Amino acid sequence: RRQQESQNDLLFALIFAVLLTYMIMGAQFENLKDPFIVMFTIPLAFFGSLAFLYLTNTDLSVPASIGVVILIGIVVNNGIVLVDYIHQYTRQQEGSSTYFENLIEASRRRMRPILLTALTTICSMIPLALELGAGSETWSPLARSVIGGLIFSTILSLFVIPAFVVGISSKRRRAASLKSTE
Repeated sequence: RRQQESQNDLLFALIFAVLLTYMIMGAQFENLKDPFIVMFTIPLAFFGSLAFLYLTNTDLSVPASIGVVILIGIVVNNGIVLVDYIHQYTRQQEGSSTYFENLIEASRRRMRPILLTALTTICSMIPLALELGAGSETWSPLARSVIGGLIFSTILSLFVIPAFVVGISSKRRRAASLKSTE
């Protein structure tokens, strides 16, 4: 019964974290499209986390669920960095080349910081995931869920977010399609 209550509380915390994150991003970006784009990293993180837990034969426990909630903040941060820089770079370089080339260049420039952020978090979680030390078997599911979610979401978000940035706006789709017609 207590485990069911804990799972319900974590589900509530997860939903609250997602809604609060969306509202904060909406205020930051001053529109509702960009936070929507960033929120697509969250399902990638969930899938990666659950897949890694399955591959390591780890149960979805309370610590693993806490890891998933932590993961929301990390992957959303990576998405914000990428979307914000794409907008800044494409505005700065508006007349120099096509929108598509600017989008690719902006994504390429943000790839390294995003990969380094994810890699440092993953590497810091490895000792905990390997259950090195006393008491680490309790918290190893948290580390495993964070590692799996970060690996999967970081790699895929570098491709998914730029695609959504272009796909969600008809103006951006037209600007990107100019590259394919030339």
